[in-house]
Amino acid sequence: MATDTNVHHVDVKLAGCSAKDARVVFGALAEHFTTEQGPGEVTEAHEGERPVIRYAHYDTSECRPSQGPKRISGEVSAYLSGQPTAVREARGALMGDFAAEDRGSSLGDQEMEQVLCLTSGPERTSGGQGKR
Repeated sequence: MATDTNVHHVDVKLAGCSAKDARVVFGALAEHFTTEQGPGEVTEAHEGERPVIRYAHYDTSECRPSQGPKRISGEVSAYLSGQPTAVREARGALMGDFAAEDRGSSLGDQEMEQVLCLTSGPERTSGGQGKR
């Protein structure tokens, strides 16, 4: 019986951000999931001379813990697509590393799309996460 590896595959596209912020977001995802892209590598789709969208692909079959919240300089629009389980895994990882606002989702027959607006995650202090 063959297994379907696409069940764990998620495509992540970023828009409205600098290459530096894209590297931070993709680096955060690479802490959690396997990717074929090298560290700091950003693939871009261009319209003319200006990059319009940056993208990467991840395997969410194994999720490693986060190294903590990440800092980016502005808002980043993240478009996640793939099987619902893979999209939910990637969404959860991003929400753990960044402040994330859900901008909507759509569910097809076998695929899901999720849109998030990411900003820098809250600073965590040492000594626990107690309420103030």
